[in-house]
Amino acid sequence: MAAVFSKYKLLLYFIVAIIGSAYFNHFPLFYFAPPLLLALYSYPLSRSLWIALASGLWIDLLSGGSPLGFYPTLYILSLMAIYPLKKYFFLEKWTTLPLLTFLFSLLVTSLHTCFTTPYPISLDWLVTDFLLMPLADAVYAFTISLPGFLFKSNTREHFQARSYSKSRGHS
Repeated sequence: MAAVFSKYKLLLYFIVAIIGSAYFNHFPLFYFAPPLLLALYSYPLSRSLWIALASGLWIDLLSGGSPLGFYPTLYILSLMAIYPLKKYFFLEKWTTLPLLTFLFSLLVTSLHTCFTTPYPISLDWLVTDFLLMPLADAVYAFTISLPGFLFKSNTREHFQARSYSKSRGHS
């Protein structure tokens, strides 16, 4: 699976996540969810967990309200819970990253709620935090992964058509 996603593309996803979390922190998306999930597919579990630790520390440094180590713990626990699902979801499918991002967001939010409940739980809060925000994270993952899937499929079709025309004697 490591050949599916190059290290340069993964680096680009992390750069987008760093910029998004630093400059668009007023919109509470889990910007690191897509690159963390892609790292889970590209690297062994131990390396992915180290990447989750670094990503969580970055979020901890940007958010002043949580104790240091809070988000790395949430990210590591969520990645460990998602890891067994790797064999059921194939990275080549365009639905995999949004679905796993939705699940990652749901897990992080659930764990965050277990450790801290800053205000009384209401129906509005449940719908927002457990449905709408994970859905927004999934749409974000789909949006940033769409160009890669479109480019990959167009490139593959282009090369297949070109190799077909060469085998038929056309140049």
